[in-house]
Amino acid sequence: MRHPYIRASHFEFRNRLASWRRASTQLSSWGWVFGAIATLALALLAIRPSATVVFNILRVHTTTMDLLVALQASLLAHLGRRKWTTICARDWLSSLPVTRWAARGRVALRAIAPTLVLPLLTTAVVLFAGLDRPQPAESAAPIMVGCLVATVVGDFLAWLLPLRDPGRAPRLMAATTRFRHGPATRLLPLSGWPLIQVRAWLPPRVFARLMVPAMLLLPMDVSANVAVAVLFLWAVAWYLCALLCALVRITRDGAHWLRPTPLRFRRFAWAVARGSLFKQVQWTLTATVFLIALGCRPVLAARFTELWFAIVSVTAALALTQARGSRPIWLKIAASICVLVALERLRQYLAALSAAFASAWILRKVART
Repeated sequence: MRHPYIRASHFEFRNRLASWRRASTQLSSWGWVFGAIATLALALLAIRPSATVVFNILRVHTTTMDLLVALQASLLAHLGRRKWTTICARDWLSSLPVTRWAARGRVALRAIAPTLVLPLLTTAVVLFAGLDRPQPAESAAPIMVGCLVATVVGDFLAWLLPLRDPGRAPRLMAATTRFRHGPATRLLPLSGWPLIQVRAWLPPRVFARLMVPAMLLLPMDVSANVAVAVLFLWAVAWYLCALLCALVRITRDGAHWLRPTPLRFRRFAWAVARGSLFKQVQWTLTATVFLIALGCRPVLAARFTELWFAIVSVTAALALTQARGSRPIWLKIAASICVLVALERLRQYLAALSAAFASAWILRKVART
């Protein structure tokens, strides 16, 4: 009991596992373990053909990659420090008589944990590159050690940066109220909710920091037109990923908010998903045009486009069907993405057809029930 924060974190982890097991009526704890192992195996099979290419890039551009890892770690740690400082100052544990170093350690552990994902991914890529063809240890060790050291340096720099007051939050909800009144337009604000969530996640200051890695990766002799196109594609990629994550979150929040109302599933699904899906189609097609303009083959650009559409359709279908339940869907989404990538590597356009049939079957099954 001399370390209440560690004790509370232990209880939080146990309660979260117990809630997942109680929410799952069809799978036992061993079922979740086997599902996680199967998802990991599918992910490894999906990334194994590209591991050697990524390893060769990392070996040639080790210094540049270390700088990017340090920058990414400092950004994530700084944002996490601001977030968890506010949360820890308002929760029920803030009234405990603990030392200042214990409180800072709690915030530091929460903020630094997301920055360890990239070193783990780098280690996995290096190890799987060695499975295809043996690589010498002296060429793999500098990559892993450099990535780990860059992460530590980035976390340390983020902790030294001063925390600025974010100020008053912008009035993001004002854009959702500019609709005419009537019985047919009562659900229109739900379609703009994911877009507003993306604006809250990616303010101009954060978005500008996310553009720095793309600027560092550009070679010195690149033309201005190519540089602008590459930066545009980088920004669109971040926007599309954030929009997909926002759709998953807003679908769950909107379903819990509208649970007492007699709202049919079809109306709710159409109201929540149509705005974000329209933006996905619009900006994905725009990114495809820019890829072709940069010299990418039209067949390869179309393949990337249909794979992303497949991922978006399956993720949206799973999010909509599991919105009113309490089961965790991130494991299902990760497994579905791994399966789609494996199908696309097996045969061209197979992922899009499978995603279309799977999404239609899931949505029709839930609509009937």
